[in-house]
Amino acid sequence: MDNPIYANGFRVAVSQMETQLMFRVDTPQFDEKDQMTGIERKDVADIRISPILAKTLRDILVQHVDAYEKQFGEIKMGDQQS
Repeated sequence: MDNPIYANGFRVAVSQMETQLMFRVDTPQFDEKDQMTGIERKDVADIRISPILAKTLRDILVQHVDAYEKQFGEIKMGDQQS
């Protein structure tokens, strides 16, 4: 793969015929006093897949996350982080 894509956020939309995965990069914006003034959001990929492929992707992601957590420990989400 010649051009890897980095993303730190995503959205998902589904219909009967497809699942749409929209990946983005969110970059915080700061003023001259280093106060955050907002977030710049740039869409970097729009991927559409069939429901069968979406389900296959889900299963593969679950397997990989489980393997990661066995090796490195539980991934803490949102308010679980300390």
